[in-house]
Amino acid sequence: MSAAAKLLARLAFLAGALYLLLNAVDLPALKQALSRASPLWLGVALILFNASQVLSAGRLQVLLHPVGAVPRYLEQLRLYYAGMFCNLYLPGGIGGDGLKAYWLKRRFGVGLGSLIRALLLDRASGLAALLALACLLGTVWSGAWYWLLLGLGGLLVYPALADRLFPRFRGTAPRALALSLGIQGLQGGSAWALMQALDLDGVIYLLLFFLSGIAALAPVTVGGLGARELIYLYGLSWTGHPPGGGIALGLFFFAITGLSSLAGWPQTGRFLRTHKAGESDAAARGGTP
Repeated sequence: MSAAAKLLARLAFLAGALYLLLNAVDLPALKQALSRASPLWLGVALILFNASQVLSAGRLQVLLHPVGAVPRYLEQLRLYYAGMFCNLYLPGGIGGDGLKAYWLKRRFGVGLGSLIRALLLDRASGLAALLALACLLGTVWSGAWYWLLLGLGGLLVYPALADRLFPRFRGTAPRALALSLGIQGLQGGSAWALMQALDLDGVIYLLLFFLSGIAALAPVTVGGLGARELIYLYGLSWTGHPPGGGIALGLFFFAITGLSSLAGWPQTGRFLRTHKAGESDAAARGGTP
């Protein structure tokens, strides 16, 4: 699919989501909820979200070891933020994974196929952690223990499945999965802080947060905008809760993501103008001390 087609698909989804939300939400109440949010708790949410990105860069380091394309950690972190910026602010152009693959290939001379597999495992481990935490919260909310068993089963099966499908990365899955649980736990902590900011209570909000995180992975969204809010709209309505608070939570989480992603703006051009390994000691030192 061309970049223009991707952008049109994302804009069409966003327009449809906004239409549904605007016709279902009490806008004055939503505006009031947003305006009354506690700045202190919003700051805590921002810190926890960025802590999750610090771990995310470490997870990618683990998965890149088998292919020999491991930059210094702070350089990897900058690359991760540049990828976030591309995903959110350049949705019709080069994506975050595309930028990472391009730079790592140029920097280390590694085959593109190996890098794509590492990036795929990076996303897959995050999805496995999301599903496991959603199952855990599903048990807490519903009292049905089979959800917990399903989540634990997924955690046990995923490393074996990853090793079988990607033998070159054998042994990396357990550590990547552990980091993914930490990453999603920190993002869940960010959502909890937003709940405090909005004076929301109930495990249903965290359950829907993790479910909306799965929906946000759909390639037709821009940073999950629209998908998260629709999950809150229909999930809270189905359970008999007013949806406004959940939608406000989703909007604040998107705002935190957008604000954090701006840190990658100055880095994006640098990674697109990369050098090959060994070309220049001075250029190499331009990364991380």
